[in-house]
Amino acid sequence: MAVHISQNENPQELYMLELQGTVTCSAGLFDDRVFGIIKFNAKGNPELSIGSRVLEGKSENLKQPIAVLEKTNHWSSYQGSADLQSREVSIKGIIKKRLIFSTRPRIMSEISGA
Repeated sequence: MAVHISQNENPQELYMLELQGTVTCSAGLFDDRVFGIIKFNAKGNPELSIGSRVLEGKSENLKQPIAVLEKTNHWSSYQGSADLQSREVSIKGIIKKRLIFSTRPRIMSEISGA
């Protein structure tokens, strides 16, 4: 099977996350759920907030960018042949950096004024 790759005008810039440990979801799957919030601090380092925990990390450029592809339901003839079909795949984003979180999380708690 041949694959035809199409590119959006401006594919999203995505990040690869590298975490130490195991992440689980009480519902079993992360479908359409927010995993956490990533912010970059004043030094430009990423901070990942998951509930009341904050992980501090660092970012690294990848040696080779990675394309994130999505299958479509579109097929076309391969090189004009009626017998051979080519599935169309679109580029959803490009990963150029990875965010590495290798330290233990800080626990954030709200302290009310007394």
